[in-house]
Amino acid sequence: MFRHTNTYAVGIAESIISIAKTVPQGILVFFASYNLMDHLISKFKELKDSNQKLSSKSYWDQMTEAKLVVVEPKQKSHLARVRSEFTRGVQNEQGAMFFAVCRGKVLLNA
Repeated sequence: MFRHTNTYAVGIAESIISIAKTVPQGILVFFASYNLMDHLISKFKELKDSNQKLSSKSYWDQMTEAKLVVVEPKQKSHLARVRSEFTRGVQNEQGAMFFAVCRGKVLLNA
């Protein structure tokens, strides 16, 4: 399945990083499922950006440098805390991005 290839993960990561560096304040990043979100986050942490000759930063490191990254929790009881964290991140200069699942807790409880 193409969604589980490194090429797919790198393409998504580079798109997210580009958007995060361009858009002020907050962005929402929706995934098709919790499995896909978890898989891609693992890949973002594992894969290094080969375009950065002097640095071996992972794509995840670049994302967290661009904005505070908040991930939708699997437990509904943690959702309010995570939403507050995102809101605080959006209000500071760096901004924040929220990784969530389409038809997940964040979208349905909005």
